[in-house]
Amino acid sequence: MSTLAMVLGAAVALPEPPALLNDLAVALPGLDGARGLAIAYERFLPDRELSLGVTVQARETAIGDYGGLRLGAGVEVRHYKHDHMAWLAQPDGAMVGWFAGARADVAIDATHDRVAGRWLSPTLETSLLGVAGYRFAIWRGLDITPSVAVGVRHDHDLSGRVPAWTRPEVGGGLTLGWLF
Repeated sequence: MSTLAMVLGAAVALPEPPALLNDLAVALPGLDGARGLAIAYERFLPDRELSLGVTVQARETAIGDYGGLRLGAGVEVRHYKHDHMAWLAQPDGAMVGWFAGARADVAIDATHDRVAGRWLSPTLETSLLGVAGYRFAIWRGLDITPSVAVGVRHDHDLSGRVPAWTRPEVGGGLTLGWLF
């Protein structure tokens, strides 16, 4: 019972706070010192405990004698495991706590040879990943989300001079976001 209700001596039902069904997040810089920005939007479907997310990114991929730029986008589906004993998992029923999901990314990577003054052929990169992590709602909708990903990556030289290459991919991420 709220303080106001106790003062008035009546059981006054306070309205439920609005559900926090959206998250807007930015990826925190990586440890490799590369510059760039990745922004993600995620929408929660509470009836299914699933979320759908989209990400856009622009990153510097080479420095020194070479300059590189990667532009990309991704989609992700997550399933949230709601555990009422979860660490810092407030507000209850939102996109907080443990999650697992799948992610698909596509990016174009262009490299410039600054010494020779020419562009190397661009590469199309695609990835399919399994992801897992934990979202902490740390203060009034502010959230931090560490995650790990394992999957496969395929690089395709758009000029056709270099053969396509498929390899395993392992990574991690850390985002800072706002639930609203």
